[in-house]
Amino acid sequence: AEYPARQLTPVRNGQLGTLQGEITKRRRQLPVRKLLERTGTIVQALKPCFMMSPLAVSQFLPRGGVQSTLLDFDAVIFDEASQVYPEDAIPAISRGRQLIVVGDQQQLPPTFGCPHPCI
Repeated sequence: AEYPARQLTPVRNGQLGTLQGEITKRRRQLPVRKLLERTGTIVQALKPCFMMSPLAVSQFLPRGGVQSTLLDFDAVIFDEASQVYPEDAIPAISRGRQLIVVGDQQQLPPTFGCPHPCI
């Protein structure tokens, strides 16, 4: 993905204008999910790689999956996959075209001290 051309992007009313407006605010910023719903294309052009826990994906990224035009991910990667419960992984998996799962037989099972992995 390339950075959007400034002269071709309507700054005031477009995604770039919304993003710049939210950055300059000191109070009453949009929640992250709503901000990404409105500015997903420009945010992903500026920052194509998101590093998030499965729980953060569910909390902050808009719903929609691969068919959505909100956010479009080529791959979802799980490192230390044995530390992630399958039910927590599904929302992240649904947002990517490919899935890469990394783990080995020596990994420990998920921590049972809390209902979700403490990341």
